[in-house]
This record gives sequence, structure tokens and C-alpha cells, in this order.
Amino acid sequence: ATSSQATNLCAEGDNALLTKKLPQNPIGRESEQFVPLATLRDHGQFPRCGSDESFIHPLTKEKNGNLCVPRTAFDSDRTFFVFVSHRWLRPADGHPDDQAHSKYNLLLAAIDGLVGGPRTVVSAGVDVAIWIDYCCIDQDVAPTSELNHLGRLIEGCDCVLTPIVDADHASWEYPVFWRSYFTEYAAAGWKDYWSRGWCRVEAALAATKPVSVEPVRAALFRGALSFAIGLGRRPHVIFGTKEATQRKTPLFLPPLLHAHLEEYAPNDGALTVESDRPLIDRLAKEVRAAAAASTLTPGWRLPSTATPTDPLYTGKGSGIGSRVYDDGDVYEGEFVDGRRHGWGKYVESTGNCYTGPYVKDKMETGPGEVAICTYANGNMYEGEYLQSKRHGHGRYTLANGDVYDGEWAHNKKEGHGKYTYASTDQIYVGEWVGNLRHGHGTLTSADGTVLADGQWEHNALCAEKTEPVKKACASQ
Repeated sequence: ATSSQATNLCAEGDNALLTKKLPQNPIGRESEQFVPLATLRDHGQFPRCGSDESFIHPLTKEKNGNLCVPRTAFDSDRTFFVFVSHRWLRPADGHPDDQAHSKYNLLLAAIDGLVGGPRTVVSAGVDVAIWIDYCCIDQDVAPTSELNHLGRLIEGCDCVLTPIVDADHASWEYPVFWRSYFTEYAAAGWKDYWSRGWCRVEAALAATKPVSVEPVRAALFRGALSFAIGLGRRPHVIFGTKEATQRKTPLFLPPLLHAHLEEYAPNDGALTVESDRPLIDRLAKEVRAAAAASTLTPGWRLPSTATPTDPLYTGKGSGIGSRVYDDGDVYEGEFVDGRRHGWGKYVESTGNCYTGPYVKDKMETGPGEVAICTYANGNMYEGEYLQSKRHGHGRYTLANGDVYDGEWAHNKKEGHGKYTYASTDQIYVGEWVGNLRHGHGTLTSADGTVLADGQWEHNALCAEKTEPVKKACASQ
């Protein structure tokens, strides 16, 4: 198969997968309130929603903002609906954020990472409607009374977003390979989130409530969002101080499976107001009912002509089929002795998509074969693989427009390659070792002017051709 065939397979997968009046008795869609992204951005902090005209917040000295508008005020065919699920930073003081508006700023940065870029999961020109409790529920009456229809509200949203303020983000690192985002994402705020009853029930409802998108809206979505919605699943996205500081894209979580729903049972979560417990119990029953009807069930999916005696059902046969894995990943393609072997497409629950050949469960290309991997963050690799690693020749295009075209070894740039820097239009052509410019190389500007030509060590120019005896770079 050619690289263009691989591209088409991934593209086909995406397409197929694909007044300020406060509500008193939220029953239907017309009573659901959202804050337009532009309005939220202009306000500079989270605006409080409340019916008491004399209210002044003791901390912020702000009056009620009431900037939310009915869902019906938005053109649903051109709007991305986001439900914000979060743990308040100052619950005892009646405020979800800190004095620096850290969560507010994280939320805006997360939306910017999801919407409007050339490789973001939501197309440019799409409006964004945000639901966040503090901004969309009357805080001057019994707020929980408006949450009786929480399931219906979440059902009408395209994704759930959790911003995580993490002052200690520099004290921990990502694992080399993620085994569980729920336990290995080490921010204290994330662990606190999963200890709370309301957070648990929101995450569980988001994972189990059906999602369906009309064809006209499906065209708005790409990548991980398109894949999840295509499977009838609403993605849960997290974005913390770590991601913002390191300029990373938001993280798409794998689906909450039945085991997670038991481990993080909403009934067992902590509550600030214990009188909320009966409502949590009722919503937990709603979760269980929705989970029972979930379509994302791990196991084999075979052609209609297959029978229960088909060896593939037991994971021992050969042929063409598809399988949903326990972590929510999906593979469609060829199997030999129950292993992925031959041509296939593997889509991770996070939205990364590999299309190409397999050898005994490993991504591996043969002579003349090219595989394509598109990543949820907008990056794309087209080239050769060995033992599930980029190995041989390949072209890697980053979401920011940078392009590396050259040799790889065990997932690292290694050997001769060309790197084009989109932000400066500079081009480096030369040797690489361990993802670093190392060996002879030439750096030129967009018009071909040579900016540097000589020996490089660990990404720094150490000796120009005209200065062969120069021993070290000042930056080392």
C-alpha cells in the first residue's frame, strides 16, 4: 500500500467516526445556559451567576455578572459545546478560582489548544459555548436543585474539560509510557478531583451518556475528538499548569471503562455539603443505566458472516476483523493467529491513529512500505517503522509547521536529515544523533543564505569550517 492509501484510510476513519434570563426550572434545552467564549475572554475572570441584584462577592468585590445565555442563542451547527468539570480552588470562600485567576487562564489556554488552529481538533470559525457551574447556575438559590438534569446537560455537550492548577508541576514528570492517566498524572489537583463525589459523577456521566453529532456538525471536528464522537463517546480532556508551561496540547483521556466506574464510584466520593448525597445517589443510578447501554465494549467485532465458532472470537484465528481493547483502543485489519499481522489501522482512545503494516503485533514496515501515524496533537509521521518505533527514513510534520525529513533510529532523529523551522523559515541540513544536531551540518535562511556551516555538538555549533580549531561552544 502507498502512503496516500494510508492517508485515505485515516481520513475515512475520522469521517465515519464522525437574553440573560436565569433558569428557574431547567427541564429542556431552552433552559440550559452557556457562556460564549468571547464574552468570557473579555470579562477577564469567571463571572458569577446569581439572581440577587444586591450581591457583592466578599473576596472579589464583584457583583453578579450573569453573562450566560440560553443554549438556543447559539447556532448549534457552528458551535462547540464544552462542559467544564472541576474542583473549586476556594470552596469555603464560595469561589472556584484563586486570586491570580489561574484556572480561568488555564481554561482559555486549553480552548485555544483545541479550537481554531490548522491542526486543532475543532475547525477555525467555530463558536465556543462553555458551561461552568459558577457561571451558569444561580448561586443565590440552591444551586444543586438545578443539577437534577445534569445528565441531560452533559449529553448535549461535545466534550468535558478539566483545567488543573498545579503549583508543583515541576516536581513530577510524565512517565515514559502512560499506563493510566488517572493515577500517573501526578498533579495534586487531579488526585483531589477524583476524590470528590460531584467530580466523579460528572466524569461518569460524560463517559456513559450517548453522544451523537449530526453530519453538518461532524465536519467541525477532527483527530481525537472526531474519533471519540464517531464511537459514540464524549472525550474527557485535561489541561494543567504543566501543559501550559511546556506549551503542550490538552490531553485526551482514554474512556472510563466499567472497572473505573466501580473504582471511582460517585456514591463514595467526598462532598462539601452532605445533603447533596441523595442527588449524587440518584445520578449514580443514571450512570449505571447509561453504562449498561454503552456501545464501547471490549472484545472482537467480526464480519456478519462470522460465527461464534470462528477462531478469531477466541483470539486464535486468522483473517480480517476488528477488536476493541480494554483501554478503549480499536484495531481494524488483518490478524494471524490472533495477532495483528498484515495491514491494519490502530486508533488509540486518545485519538492517535496508525495506518500501516504489522508483524506479530508490532508496527513494522517492509521494503517499499510506508506507514502513517497521525497524532491527536496535530503532528504526523510518514515513513518506516521497526518494532513499533520510527526507524529508517521518515518525514515528521509538527502541528506548529516544523518538518523533519530524514533518518530515524529507535524513535529518534539519527543520521542525515533536513529540519525546516516554520517560525524562522531557517533550514538545517546535516547529521543528527539522539534528536540533536550533531556532526556536520549547514543552517540556511529562507533565501538560501548560509548562516552557519560546520561541526555541531549536542545541538550547538562548535566549529565553523573557517575555525576548525575552535574547541567548544559558549552555550555548552
